[in-house]
Amino acid sequence: MAQKKEGLKGRIAQVLAENRVMNLASEGETNPWCATVFFVEDGFDILCLVEATSQTMANLKRNPRLAFTMNRQVPDRFLQGMGLATTVGPPAEHRELFARMCGKVPELEGFVEAVSGLTIVRIITERLSVSDMAAGVFPRVTLYRRGEEWLTKEEMGPLQRPKAWLLATRPWSFPASIVPILVGGALAHRAGEFGGGLFMLTLVGGLLFHIGANLFNTYFDFRRGVDSSAHSDDRTLVDAILRPREVVMGGLAAFAVGAGIGGFLVWQAGFAILALGGIGLALGLFYTADPLGYKYRALGDLGIFTAFGPLLVLGAYMVQTEKMDLLPFLFAVPLGLTIDAILHANNLRDVQADRRSGALTLAQL
Repeated sequence: MAQKKEGLKGRIAQVLAENRVMNLASEGETNPWCATVFFVEDGFDILCLVEATSQTMANLKRNPRLAFTMNRQVPDRFLQGMGLATTVGPPAEHRELFARMCGKVPELEGFVEAVSGLTIVRIITERLSVSDMAAGVFPRVTLYRRGEEWLTKEEMGPLQRPKAWLLATRPWSFPASIVPILVGGALAHRAGEFGGGLFMLTLVGGLLFHIGANLFNTYFDFRRGVDSSAHSDDRTLVDAILRPREVVMGGLAAFAVGAGIGGFLVWQAGFAILALGGIGLALGLFYTADPLGYKYRALGDLGIFTAFGPLLVLGAYMVQTEKMDLLPFLFAVPLGLTIDAILHANNLRDVQADRRSGALTLAQL
């Protein structure tokens, strides 16, 4: 197996070395787009020049994921791939890197002089498929990126869809919802007002909102390029185990059922719950979703503190008592700060990945 994989890696390197031009396919707001560009390999990653005002660059800003092909204009030995585009900057600001590119493609110097507004783009490759008819490598054989390693399909190992769905919901984060609801319910019980049925509905509704937010987070982190095969712990989308549309629909379903439970709680406990539930739904939905995506605008900490502190503790308390008191708020503040501290620690770990994808978090400030 190891010898076969090394042979495939050698063929991929050969195709990269013998080509200087590739076709890029990107997806915009309405239609896909194809462009032909010079390229230079950097290991298995790819460097190319793209016009800053081109349709390709506009597409990559909206969706950094792309596909590419390279061949000698004869489809007998060629490479197909997928990757994540990141903007490096103008050649004038990266002279050493640009000089390396010109070492393989001397025409780039004249190209930069003739065309204004060019920028260097690095493609972090995630999947490479090689075909070589003369060598008997057909149909294509694919290598998949996992961190800095390249794995065959056999080495990837199967991940069953039920397990993939479970991972996409991020169940290890559920205590962040459960604990505030438990605190709110305990305070209501202390005040002498507690109903087990309403408490369970509150718990299930809160978890459904949390699941919806997690699924949306999985989707939009993938779409924006925060998660990649090289850096992501969540493999459900980067390894194509689940389809992006499935994850979005799963998130919408979780929000819809959670909202239905919320509607029943409003009917039982009064319209004050509607305000809290509406704020919670908005915070969960637009944490990563367009057009706000406030997680990427250094507002994620504020949203997490609000949602997992005052909203959940006060909401669980008010469902039981139908009134607002100071005591649950006093409990909610340190609880919300503690949960936000966990988020902040996670963001500190992901500073480089967030910065590369253009996401701004408090940990970067």
